[in-house]
Amino acid sequence: MFTLELTREERDMLIQVLESSLDDVRMQLIAADNMMYKMMLRKRKEAIAHLLEELRKEEQLPLAE
Repeated sequence: MFTLELTREERDMLIQVLESSLDDVRMQLIAADNMMYKMMLRKRKEAIAHLLEELRKEEQLPLAE
C-alpha cells in the first residue's frame, strides 16, 4: 500500500485532474477502433475511477482539529 499526504487544496486539484483525465479517456474510448487499445483504455478508466472514489471517501472524513 502506498500512502500520500495531501492538503485539502492538493486533494481538490488532484480530483479535478483525474476528472478531466476520465473525460479524456471516455472520449478516446468512443473514438477507438482497435480492440487492444480499447481494453487498455477501459483498464485506465477503471483505475482513474477507483482513485477518484478513494479520494472522495477521504473528502467525507471529518477533519482533525
